[in-house]
Order: sequence, then C-alpha cells, then structure tokens
Amino acid sequence: MNRESFLRELAFLLSDLEEDEREEALQYYKDYFDEVGSEHEAEILVHIGSPEKVAAELKNSLRGGGEGGEYTERGYYDERFDEYHRVPDHYAKIMKHKKRNEKKKSRKEKSEEERRNGLLFLLLFLFFGISLAGRIISAGFSVITAILGGVFGLVAGLFGLLASGFAAVIGLLVGGVTMVLDGIRNLSQLPTGLMGLCFGFLMLAAAMLIALLTKWGWTTVMPWLLHFWLDMFRKCWNWLCQLAHKIFGGGGAEE
Repeated sequence: MNRESFLRELAFLLSDLEEDEREEALQYYKDYFDEVGSEHEAEILVHIGSPEKVAAELKNSLRGGGEGGEYTERGYYDERFDEYHRVPDHYAKIMKHKKRNEKKKSRKEKSEEERRNGLLFLLLFLFFGISLAGRIISAGFSVITAILGGVFGLVAGLFGLLASGFAAVIGLLVGGVTMVLDGIRNLSQLPTGLMGLCFGFLMLAAAMLIALLTKWGWTTVMPWLLHFWLDMFRKCWNWLCQLAHKIFGGGGAEE
C-alpha cells in the first residue's frame, strides 16, 4: 500500500461522514505525508495503521458525542479513547534530520550567493579600479614628464649657454690678440694704435671674465643641475612605484 491507495481507501471509508469532517481528516493525513516525505512513506504507513482502523476510530470518536477528538501533530487524539494514531518515536529524528539538511542546503545556497556576489564585486573592482589606476598613472606620468622636461630643458639651455661661452672666449681671445697686434703695429699713428690696443685688451679681459664664468658653470652649476635632475627623476620614479603598490595592494617602494 502506498500513500495514494491509503488516502483513496480512507476517503471511501469516510464517505458517510459530513463533508467538512471528511475533508479535515483527509487533509490532515495529506499534510502529514507531505511533511514526512516520500522516502519514509512505507515506514509511516506501518505505524499509522490500516485505513479501516483509522476510519473506525474516527467514526467512533465522532459518533460518541461530546467534544470528540482533534488532529494534533502526534496524530488523531480522543480523550475518551485516550489513543493516538501515533507518529513513530523516531519521527522527530526524521524531521530533525530533514530540517538539518534544509539548513545545510540553505547555508550552501547562501554561501554560493556570497561567492557570486564576491566574484561580481571583484570583477567590478578590477574593471573600474584598473581604469581609474590607468588614468591616475597617466596623469602622474604627464605631470612628471612636464617637470622632468622643464628641468632637462634648463640643463640643455645652460649647456648651450656654456658652449656659447666657450666659443665666445675663443672668439674674444683671437680678436683681442689681433687688435693688440694691430695696435702695436700702428703705434706710429698714435690715436689709431692706442685705440687698437685698448680694444684688444678689453676683448682679452672680456675673454678672461667669460672664461671664468664658463669654468664656474661647467664645474659648479652644471654638476649641481645634473644631480638635481637625476634626484628629481629618482623621486618621481619612487613616487610612481609607491602609487602603483598602493593601487594594487602592495606596500610602498623603499627609497
């Protein structure tokens, strides 16, 4: 016998009862079978008893007068008979096991949902984080390039100025020596010779002054600017490394 045949036979045996009473009894046993589950159907049928026994006890209770029995979570109970259609003793264990499985399933589904949400959050973070990091790094490169470019331009300009100073020293030396020699040669023509000597010595003095400034530029200013440019490059590079480590979860760069 299975659930369908039990309910069908019970409905037939209770056909002489009022419709409400019959439906209440049938609904109780339908709900009971649903709660237990199909895997324990045969075992529950043995403990409930035959449809004839269930129908007879229900009819006796209903026709005996008084308040009669009621359907409880442990079966049909009537105080006059003090008898239960008892649920098996281990039914509580069965239901407890079932609830435990349902809780495990619920926890598993919740865990899977949390994993999916975490993966989605990670993908969104990677998408927007990498995009934002790219923009920040790009902006940082632009600023650093502008700074380093300005310093490099200053160094290159000073290099060109010092090179021009070197060329000016050569030109003034050659011109000064030439003017002095012409002045000496033209000393017989006093005004012309003296003017040539004066201009020649002035050119030589200017050559010496420019030579000193050029030497100071090459030996002092240029090394300082080169050191400053390299130090700026190193600091900018370290800043970029620290920024990249912070964005991608690492520590700062060690200087």
